[in-house]
Amino acid sequence: MAMFSARGLNNFISELRACGSREEEQKRVDKELGKIRQKFTQGSGGVAGLGGGGPTLQSYDRKKYAWKLIYIYMLGYDVDFGHVQIISLVSGAKYSEKCLGYLGCSILLKASDELMTLVINSIRNDLKSREASSQCLALCCVANLGGADLSETMGPDVGALLTSSASIAHVRKKAALCMRRLLPDNPELLTTDDMEQRLGDLLAESHLGVVTSATSLLQTALALHPSAFRSLVEPCIQRLNALVSHKNCPRDYMYYNTPCPWLQVKLL
Repeated sequence: MAMFSARGLNNFISELRACGSREEEQKRVDKELGKIRQKFTQGSGGVAGLGGGGPTLQSYDRKKYAWKLIYIYMLGYDVDFGHVQIISLVSGAKYSEKCLGYLGCSILLKASDELMTLVINSIRNDLKSREASSQCLALCCVANLGGADLSETMGPDVGALLTSSASIAHVRKKAALCMRRLLPDNPELLTTDDMEQRLGDLLAESHLGVVTSATSLLQTALALHPSAFRSLVEPCIQRLNALVSHKNCPRDYMYYNTPCPWLQVKLL
């Protein structure tokens, strides 16, 4: 998560924490919502909830108000405006904007919301980009939202990242976990033969983070197709033997001298 520090945001949070009652907090939240609505209206040509913040709102201010709206929503208050401004951050040039935009979409939106049509193209562009950071943000957002429609729309792009030679290990790991989230909503997303081939490649990876994510995906795939993936039994046994008998494990994955116990459990 990109770090963002704004004095106004910090002061607002401190003021809410200092409130002595729910009524006092509600009053302060309503005041802040009114202020943010006014700023967004001024910055979008006079229409609240439309536009990307307009020329009168700088990137810093848009991020500050977006963080406030997300924080207010997480406190349990209704936030019925500002979604488009937050969505517009997804296509921002700065990582801090894109990161906040995806976070806001994951928290404020549902996969079935009409506003999702505004962010679909940005997600697809990021999945197909060569920027690993953008790919990871898009994968996390897709996994958080889920749903049959998003699975059908984004599933092929996620699948392409699973075993792409152009994808770094961190991206393949997140792609496997994202596919694990999408598969139950669309079991026909990948054929069992295709899935078996991809999982075989992932299980042969040297990066244990990718292997661990692949075994999680395999568990989900087996729940949907119990009689499939028999050819993967031997690779799983070989990987388990390498961990237990030969302790073939990087130091980062050792836990109290036990080689990657989480992966061992999944393989069993």
